[in-house]
Amino acid sequence: MGIDKLVHAGLFAVQAALTAGALGRHSRRWWLLLAVVILFGAFTEFEQHFIPSRSMGLGDLLADAAGAIVGLVVFAVWAPRRQESHR
Repeated sequence: MGIDKLVHAGLFAVQAALTAGALGRHSRRWWLLLAVVILFGAFTEFEQHFIPSRSMGLGDLLADAAGAIVGLVVFAVWAPRRQESHR
């Protein structure tokens, strides 16, 4: 796995966690949030097809999706603990 895949995964993990945080901990539409973040990744890969010196890649999209899943899992574990520590 190249460093670029780690960068993709990291960026999409942060994006998913921040989006989940913005929507609130009580939102039960995790699957919808995940779908939107992955669709955003698919769109960014698709648009690279039209940019000279760039190319779209399935590996990048898979790294985006994996990062989004990790970001949501980390948020789901971390957010309730953070809420309890602020009470």
